[in-house]
Amino acid sequence: MDGDGSAGQVPGSGSARGDMPMEVGRAVLAVSGLGYPLTQLALRRLGRTGAAVVEGVAVGLLVRDAGLIAAGAPRRLRRGPAGLLWAEALAAAVAAAAGLALVRSAEARVEAVKGRPATRLEAVRRASIGVLFGLHTLRFRIYLRPDHGLRPIESRSQRSERIVMADPETRYIPSGWFMRRVVNPVVVRLGGVLVLVVPGRRSGELRPVPLGAPFEIDGTLYLVAGRGETHWVRNLRAAGGGEIRLRGSARPFRSVELDAPERDRVLDLYRTRLGRRVAALFRALPDPSDHPVFRVDWTD
Repeated sequence: MDGDGSAGQVPGSGSARGDMPMEVGRAVLAVSGLGYPLTQLALRRLGRTGAAVVEGVAVGLLVRDAGLIAAGAPRRLRRGPAGLLWAEALAAAVAAAAGLALVRSAEARVEAVKGRPATRLEAVRRASIGVLFGLHTLRFRIYLRPDHGLRPIESRSQRSERIVMADPETRYIPSGWFMRRVVNPVVVRLGGVLVLVVPGRRSGELRPVPLGAPFEIDGTLYLVAGRGETHWVRNLRAAGGGEIRLRGSARPFRSVELDAPERDRVLDLYRTRLGRRVAALFRALPDPSDHPVFRVDWTD
């Protein structure tokens, strides 16, 4: 999210920490290798129940892969494993979408009862499931290697520096495309996290930005820019206020940007509470002046 939570290790992303025991890894690899024939057997023998199971598997793998991508796993992996992860997520999305369309299709249900292949959607689902398990098996083989398919540490740190120096005047770490275009819109729609709504400084259009869990000190809400001078920071600075949406409620507020040393005090507490979730952001942008902090003064 454009808020400042930083994802930690995610199983299957190729972390060097928390290695999976080799016996468990081989068992998972074997199950993955048998995934396609098992799903096809379920579709043939179990009818609608089998279709529901296969749909659940596809959706589960899609959610897992989307979580890895949102957590920044592709940036930590070498180019090959990262590409496999993106391709696996795409195959899971196609399989899930085709399965859902088949569930809703009356024609597909009739054809399934007659024991005949159900239109092109069924062919698409079968093909995408085959690709999905093939990619997952290949990617898991790489994960079981000693290096887990990770980039060298030096390469990852250099990449962080390039991101930071891409805009030296504003000094911010932009979120990835998947986070901006997929995860953030879904999170805004689902709710459950603090969402800042502020007009764009140029367009004037309202911009909803999910900022994660509320950060409060002694009952006062603060908006902390862990990623630096992001667009929401510049929009809020220009507007002087906006609206906070949380758990179904919406409250207008006036923003007050803090100066040092009050800003530094809030940042210290912020880093202490969030710990490893934001540690990488503050390593990339160590200067407190690169992390604007706004106090929320409610106006309702």
